[in-house]
Amino acid sequence: MRRFLLSISLLLAAVFSLDARGVSVVTEPVEVTGTTETAYLFRFDGDESTRYTVAITFKNASFSGICVVKNIGTQIAGTIVNEFGIRAFDFTMSQDRRRVKLLTVMKPLDKCLIRKAIARDLKRLFNATTTDGYVSVDGEKIIMRRPSRSYTFSKMNIPE
Repeated sequence: MRRFLLSISLLLAAVFSLDARGVSVVTEPVEVTGTTETAYLFRFDGDESTRYTVAITFKNASFSGICVVKNIGTQIAGTIVNEFGIRAFDFTMSQDRRRVKLLTVMKPLDKCLIRKAIARDLKRLFNATTTDGYVSVDGEKIIMRRPSRSYTFSKMNIPE
């Protein structure tokens, strides 16, 4: 929504401008050529899978493991597993990163409110282009802190 409002305000500023007397004057709109790619904090390039170490902390519980994400044509698919190989959850995300859907969720997390919170947090985290009040970058770590939970992702630099 913010991007939409920003683009509208920039468009209106390009079309309408004020002269020296404060009267609005219609000018020619500026034509933008070429496409600009969004630079996300999380990059899922090509057909290679991207791996992160992850630590998720809820109120009284914590979970650490590995997140594997792969760009599969029309969507982005990922999974988060703990150190023992137990799958916490699988997810898919649209290419524009506006929809995140949790597929399989381990039994302790398989509750409606928890699923919604995780999906909403992953959407915000993977869709982040800059740091803000919730998402921050500390060296190689991307951290998201919410009032009752936090997520820490660190890219793994190991060959496949």
